[in-house]
Amino acid sequence: MVNVAVAGGTGALGRAIVEAFQDSPHKIFAPPDFKPVGNAIAVQVDYNNVESMRDALEEHSIHTVISALSLNDASECTSQLNLIRAADAAESTKRNWLHLPVIKNRVESVELLRTTTSLEWTRFTIGTFMDYFGAPHIKTYLPPNSWPIDMVNSAAALPGDGEAQMTFTYSFDVAQFVVKSLDLPRWDEEMRIVGDTVKLNDFLKMAEEARGKKFDVKYDDMEKLQRGEVSELPGMESLYIYFPKSELQETMSAFGQWTVKGFMALDREGALNDKFPEVKPLKIREMLDQCWKGK
Repeated sequence: MVNVAVAGGTGALGRAIVEAFQDSPHKIFAPPDFKPVGNAIAVQVDYNNVESMRDALEEHSIHTVISALSLNDASECTSQLNLIRAADAAESTKRNWLHLPVIKNRVESVELLRTTTSLEWTRFTIGTFMDYFGAPHIKTYLPPNSWPIDMVNSAAALPGDGEAQMTFTYSFDVAQFVVKSLDLPRWDEEMRIVGDTVKLNDFLKMAEEARGKKFDVKYDDMEKLQRGEVSELPGMESLYIYFPKSELQETMSAFGQWTVKGFMALDREGALNDKFPEVKPLKIREMLDQCWKGK
């Protein structure tokens, strides 16, 4: 049993992780605005003060720090870098896990961990979250996303010819693997969690079968993606409160290019699934049948 701090424990993935720890022997520390769950202990920290964070980690004998900060702005990116510095300075802290959805922050955080800390650390790669395609009929704390398949509006904007594969993993399955990983004697710098990997055209076919209707489908070739553009889906309009349209287009087009190049399909061999076969990740067809059958 170790003491674990979940930074960003009130957010999307962080909240799922805190909930997943409730059946584990580990003691969990989360932000004070987190609604108490099981054995979670509230701790107030100032992400702008490295020394005070170090003191808090030592006071509570934190062995492992899990960073699930959203990193949607520069202040949260700075918070994560400060958290790494504090964890490295704390005598009790030995492990750090990063949630790295933003490329720039990924480079900065990994560079800091590799070059200036003595921490054992990892980043979990999961493909993309399956939650987006089950919402609003699936339990999730993630914000909405409708690319590349807009389930609510029966539409799709597939990168390339749609034959590229993508890995989809449910956030609560990710959380289960994160908890299990604390029992590993050693962390690799990257650990894969694979929910289900399918061709996008096959995902689309299963989605149409589940909903009992044809989707409005567009295909975005590489030339369009390289211009920083994707075909706009009806569900994207609701995302503009989180991201400006131009920023969202640029982000989705980057994911589209990575998908066509095969970077969004994870290798199942050697993934954490092999180490913890008792965790049975949700599959695409299962999710679609549960969430969308006849809807």
